[in-house]
Amino acid sequence: MNHQALSSFIWSVADLLRGDYRQSEYGRVILPFTVLRRLDCVLESTKAAVLAEFDTKSKAGLNPEPFLLRKAGQSFYNTSPLDLVKLLGDQDHIRQNLYAYVQAFSPAARDIFERFDFYTLIERLAKNNLLYLVTEKFANIDLHPNVVDNASMGVVFEELIRKFAEISNETAGEHFTPREVIRLMVNLLFIEDDDVLTPGGAVVRTIYDPTAGTGGMLSTAGEYLSEHNPQARLTMFGQELNDESYAICKADMLIKGQPVENIVAGNTLSDDGHSRRKFDYMLSNPPFGVEWKKVEKAVRQEHESRGFDGRFGPGLPRVSDGSMLFLMHLLSKMAPVVNGEGGSRFGIVLNGSPLFTGGAGSGESEIRRYVLENDLVEAIVGLPTDMFYNTGIATYVWILSNKKPEARKGYVQLIDASGFWQKMRKSLGSKRKEMSDGHIATVTRLFGDFIEAERVTVLDSMGQELGQWVVPAGAAMPDMPSDGNLKRAPISRILRNEDFGFTTITVERPLLCKDGDEAGKPVLGVKGKQKGKLQPDSALRDTENVPLTENIQTYFEREVLPHAPDAWIDHEKSKVGYEIPFNRHFYVFEPQRSLHAIDEELKTVSANVMKMLEELERRQAAISHAVTKGLNPNTPMKASGIAWLGVVPEHWNVTRLKFVATVQTGIAKGKDIVGKTTILVPYLRVANVQDGFLALENVASIEIEADQLDRYRLRAGDVLMNEGGDFDKLGRGAIWRDEIPDCIHQNHVFAVRPHSITSEWLNCITSSQYAQFYFMGRSKQSTNLASISSTNIMELPVLLPPEEEQRAILHFIGDEIDKIDTLKALSERAITLLKERRGAIIAAAVTGQVDVRGTAIQEGQVRETISA
Repeated sequence: MNHQALSSFIWSVADLLRGDYRQSEYGRVILPFTVLRRLDCVLESTKAAVLAEFDTKSKAGLNPEPFLLRKAGQSFYNTSPLDLVKLLGDQDHIRQNLYAYVQAFSPAARDIFERFDFYTLIERLAKNNLLYLVTEKFANIDLHPNVVDNASMGVVFEELIRKFAEISNETAGEHFTPREVIRLMVNLLFIEDDDVLTPGGAVVRTIYDPTAGTGGMLSTAGEYLSEHNPQARLTMFGQELNDESYAICKADMLIKGQPVENIVAGNTLSDDGHSRRKFDYMLSNPPFGVEWKKVEKAVRQEHESRGFDGRFGPGLPRVSDGSMLFLMHLLSKMAPVVNGEGGSRFGIVLNGSPLFTGGAGSGESEIRRYVLENDLVEAIVGLPTDMFYNTGIATYVWILSNKKPEARKGYVQLIDASGFWQKMRKSLGSKRKEMSDGHIATVTRLFGDFIEAERVTVLDSMGQELGQWVVPAGAAMPDMPSDGNLKRAPISRILRNEDFGFTTITVERPLLCKDGDEAGKPVLGVKGKQKGKLQPDSALRDTENVPLTENIQTYFEREVLPHAPDAWIDHEKSKVGYEIPFNRHFYVFEPQRSLHAIDEELKTVSANVMKMLEELERRQAAISHAVTKGLNPNTPMKASGIAWLGVVPEHWNVTRLKFVATVQTGIAKGKDIVGKTTILVPYLRVANVQDGFLALENVASIEIEADQLDRYRLRAGDVLMNEGGDFDKLGRGAIWRDEIPDCIHQNHVFAVRPHSITSEWLNCITSSQYAQFYFMGRSKQSTNLASISSTNIMELPVLLPPEEEQRAILHFIGDEIDKIDTLKALSERAITLLKERRGAIIAAAVTGQVDVRGTAIQEGQVRETISA
């Protein structure tokens, strides 16, 4: 059973809780019982030995704990003769026995269940007569590490938390980070440290996560190091604010044999749980755009009283986003480099704001200034959008280190990995994309080799992509067709630290008198230091950002004085700032092609479009003929019995839809569910059901009564059809392949469920021209709108050739549709060229490349070009 199936099976416990628990409370039962069953299974094989040792040492008057830990082979134990399976043998006393069983865990394990408030949970389940049923359900799930390894168990916990967060309207992304993002970060963290990764080296290192969540980052780092160097020892430290996540993380550390006292509960920013420690490696994914007002007093006090002796010396970001506080917190945890030894490296996930928010002198700018002027930033990697469960925004992995290799000193590497993704089969919240192992390997290689590189796309003559390659700087370009093209874009840039710095200068203009004889003359100061000096006009005051790599006066004379000869710089107001305009370093300007080149391609494409349009009507007629008359022109015919349908092959059966399928109507929104047991499920709408495919990027959810799920749940093979809307939506549909579990459909989408016909042939029939003719004839119509009832759909005439002939017709139709799709691509290319031509005309006119005086672009010029 894979982790998704296992998490779904565990979540099915929710079926027992409906009615007595609100949906938002399911996780409070399921998560602690999952942890309990995991610990229960881990201790199973040593249970007898532990009990015997406990009895012996207790009678001898000795502290049994060290002996029990040794016998258990874990960093925890349980001294109760019970386990979840044995608890089921005494149903009448299960409440007392379960309480005693949990109390018999060693203190570190018992703390986990106290964080879950497990004893209150036992009382409530017992009161609702659910305790035995829930315990029985979990007792039948085998979560032993030999069956579900630690990595899979971690993913199961994360999947359960995600489900819990979704139905509780909480932010799942606050709890954990997608595994492929963690793998990328861990790769970048270790790739430069040969002494750690070399097999046989018995090195000991520490790793820390100040926003540990369920421990996913720490666990993945441990697995990576163990895979490359089994002799290496990685001691894990962490802190977590959320009690449930903390409990799961602590349970995971217990099972791994990690010192559980290293995992601390509490708010990292206001109460540092590891205040005197430094670490070799660190990882973090702090919350994005979350304000830190609750801890503002403590943070400001530390900043003002301790300065650089504390954690927040460089500056404080605005209260609306605390992510840069975690960045500074990690900086304070870096182990010092002594005689070339030691030092730290850490990775942190941030949104785009820390790259550029705040002008010179602001808290954010000062933090960037500190890390760049101290040469701490090794690389920043831009990730694809839609990678995280709770946000689709752009995110970036920052890698910082105080032990840079010699080649990296003074430089920052920027890697644009935003195009390295593949679409997920099923979206999870806002997460619709994932990075493959190949994508991760490419980014890791670019970072490890410390090279600049381009992503080169090979295009054919029609602009269609033929393939992509990552080409290091100076390497040969890939081959391309003689009439093709190469599209080049940088994906790895190496820049000096000072390239990100600038000086903000204040440019003043003189204040002019407005009245009297002095009107129009500059105003001079009359007192103090300003006496006799030009007075600035605040309305004309401006600022300029001068790169640190450029002389300020030279810049001023070149960029300002030609336009404002009376301007001067107020040097007292100058400030140094830093920003990292990530996207600007990867923008590629594509020069406008000449009108002649565009017109030549447009003529070729237009000629092909016209040629294929002549074939289009014939192809559509051929498809319609195949569905109603078959492929053999010599087949004997018979009357179909339907006047408008005419004759059909005599060996075909003619029936009606209601005899080969059922029509399932969907659920209507707005039903009264107050006081009823409900669940939240995915919900297909008309917009999701397109002509021949399903658009599942944005699937809504709806709360329904729990016992209605089976009635409305879509099944694999259902043919979805729209009830109506605009004329082109009437009867539009596609086959449901069970892309989303437990998905239902609204009442404006029919699910036609075949029982005596294949889904493919039924879909072919319902999307055919004759079916569309039938739907329009039976629909209710108003201006530009039409709808059809399920009763009329069930009366649709259905033609049934033998199955082998059905397959041949479907294959023929597939080939014809492919050719129509080619025409569509050509038409889209023609539209693109027309847009490019329009832009070229405008660009040529506004840049003075053509003399448009006394001329006008004649109406119909573009049309003449196409038809030429």
